[in-house]
Amino acid sequence: MPNSVRRLIIMITLAAAAAAQGRVAVRAVVLQDQTGSVNWTRTPTLCYEDLKPLVNLVRERSGEVAFGLIRDSSNRGLIRLAVTTPEPVGLQTPAKWSANPFIANRERAAFQQKQQAREKERQVWAAANNPLMNSFQAGVESLLKAPDYAKRTDVYGALRRADSFLAEDARAWGGAVYSTAIVISDGRDNQRGATPEWRSKVQVLAVNSEDSIGDLARLQPPPKRFE
Repeated sequence: MPNSVRRLIIMITLAAAAAAQGRVAVRAVVLQDQTGSVNWTRTPTLCYEDLKPLVNLVRERSGEVAFGLIRDSSNRGLIRLAVTTPEPVGLQTPAKWSANPFIANRERAAFQQKQQAREKERQVWAAANNPLMNSFQAGVESLLKAPDYAKRTDVYGALRRADSFLAEDARAWGGAVYSTAIVISDGRDNQRGATPEWRSKVQVLAVNSEDSIGDLARLQPPPKRFE
């Protein structure tokens, strides 16, 4: 796939990592256009590997990643991954121990106990979250293997579903939340639906290879476009 989408997702990942202070939870939704117009508008198609920066950020900070398609009927449920607690990180070995060998032995023993306890925490976290991440990957890959492109484009239906996700009560995450929406599409809705009310007010990032974002331009705030 073109590097533009990968660069954009990595950029968002870095922005989320820098947003606010502390370990801010992340909620992100990604919509992939899977209609016939992507061929002549040169709209890129991502693969699961391109979502990994977002998945890894959610592992680090907690939060949710959601993925859905833009097709002829797009108001369908999203594939979602929710990580409620950050993945425990390994302990860094102290740069030096006490010069006193007896004290140094006690320091090493205490560090080893902490290291063993942390490893148990990591194992418990992995047992709870690895199946969720595997299920998310399988769901995304299944959607991306659709047998053909849709003949019509329901952009607004996908946006309504994404907005419902983003507008959910973020207080469940216990503090500040960084939210974003990535729409990989030429933005041309030909299902003639009403312009959705973008209740979440989250900034939309539109990715395509044209000089226009089509009907996405009707959203408020206006999306930012990336090639």
